[in-house]
Amino acid sequence: MTVDNYVLMDGALHVYRRENSRFWQCSTYLGSRNHRQTTKEMSLAAAKDIARDGYMEKCVEDRQRRRGVFPVRAFEAV
Repeated sequence: MTVDNYVLMDGALHVYRRENSRFWQCSTYLGSRNHRQTTKEMSLAAAKDIARDGYMEKCVEDRQRRRGVFPVRAFEAV
């Protein structure tokens, strides 16, 4: 099984494409959980941008949740 894999954000974010998929996926470990989602992009550059934006949003949500400022929301944890 061949997977294209790129590491972003000093290793905190991974962008990858599975062997038989045309879309790029992204994953990160944050808040004691793994978070994975599709970028729904076929272009690597666009997928990296979407993955970075999603990662930054997750970081903000996690920080706010830990501080009790943001209502607890169900993460898409796997």
